[in-house]
Amino acid sequence: MSKLPNQLKIAIYLKLEKLRRENNPNLAFENIEDTLVHYIWKEQLPLHLSVAIEDIMNLSSEQIVQFMAYQAVVDGYNSKLSDFADVIEGGTRG
Repeated sequence: MSKLPNQLKIAIYLKLEKLRRENNPNLAFENIEDTLVHYIWKEQLPLHLSVAIEDIMNLSSEQIVQFMAYQAVVDGYNSKLSDFADVIEGGTRG
């Protein structure tokens, strides 16, 4: 579970609902949280709550999708070929 303060979680949920209504119904809380923690804040929370909430409210769908794509590439690079056996074999393992 997230280690973010409750005030930030609430702001993320508000942003999530806004983005879902506007154009991205499949976004999850974790997508926004990961983008903030690992991309926008680069592992260091802002010192002031107001700055963190401003970052959350200014976050765009494009930034989230861009980070998710980057993370997928990194995860793929760090995986072994055997991790993709089900995809390579057409979804059947035998």
